[in-house]
Amino acid sequence: MRRPETTPPQRRLIEIDSRSMKPIKRADLLISLAIGILALALYVRTLAPSLLWGDSAEFQTLCATLGMTHPSGYTSHLFICKLFTLIPLKNIAWRANLMSAFFE
Repeated sequence: MRRPETTPPQRRLIEIDSRSMKPIKRADLLISLAIGILALALYVRTLAPSLLWGDSAEFQTLCATLGMTHPSGYTSHLFICKLFTLIPLKNIAWRANLMSAFFE
C-alpha cells in the first residue's frame, strides 16, 4: 500500500503565507515613503558636520582608507561606506555619517 505524498512543512508554510498576503495599497505605500523621506531629511539636517570621537571617528576615517577596524572587521560596512565617500558633498566624515543616516 502506497502512502500519500505529503508536502514538506517548510513548503506548506510558504504556500500558506503567500496565499494569505494582501497587496499593499498605493496610498499606504506613498504615506510610508513620505514618512521615510521626511525622517531621512531630518536625520541629514542634524548630522554631525565633522569628525566625531571614539569608534565613530575610527569608522569615519577607515571608510576613506578601507583600513581594518576591530577584529571582526565590519567589511561590508566599510565597503558600503566607501561608496558613500565618493559622493561629492561636504567632507568625508559627513558622508560617513550620511551612510549611517541612510541605513538607520
